[in-house]
Amino acid sequence: TYQRALDVGFRNTEEIRRRLQFLAEQGWLRMYLLTLNDEPSAFWVGTVYQGSFTSDYLAFDPKFSEYSPGTFLLSEVIDDLCHTGVRRLNFGAGEGRYKERFSNCHWTEASVYIFAPGLKGIALNSVRTAVGWIGNVAKKGLERTRLLPTVKRLWRSRLAGQTE
Repeated sequence: TYQRALDVGFRNTEEIRRRLQFLAEQGWLRMYLLTLNDEPSAFWVGTVYQGSFTSDYLAFDPKFSEYSPGTFLLSEVIDDLCHTGVRRLNFGAGEGRYKERFSNCHWTEASVYIFAPGLKGIALNSVRTAVGWIGNVAKKGLERTRLLPTVKRLWRSRLAGQTE
């Protein structure tokens, strides 16, 4: 998926394997896999604890996009979770159309940056501020022209193509 090109999402690392093993030993791990013609098309990995499911990793194979495997898996998992006593679902941080479609509440979180006093800290903060400002101006412009979803889709398609 495009997430791999961004170096986020699930990775088969020793640290992640140890974490998943611990969650499985506690009985908290939930892993779902959707296949089409015996080929993986979407997956969702999360944690159930005290009546809440927290999403850790989810993705779908873009070559199956026309069939919406992620949306299908999402609805099946939610149904399964409801039948097993889960009452809350936390999609985690970040934006996503599926989060808007399947959620009934949300909150905004923000990052706080602390820089060391002195010239180096001021320089780093200045660069971060300038880059952030340029990014926000570009994003606002794309939102106003209603091009943001198109640009995101194209960018994700491009990144997904790099991972094959």
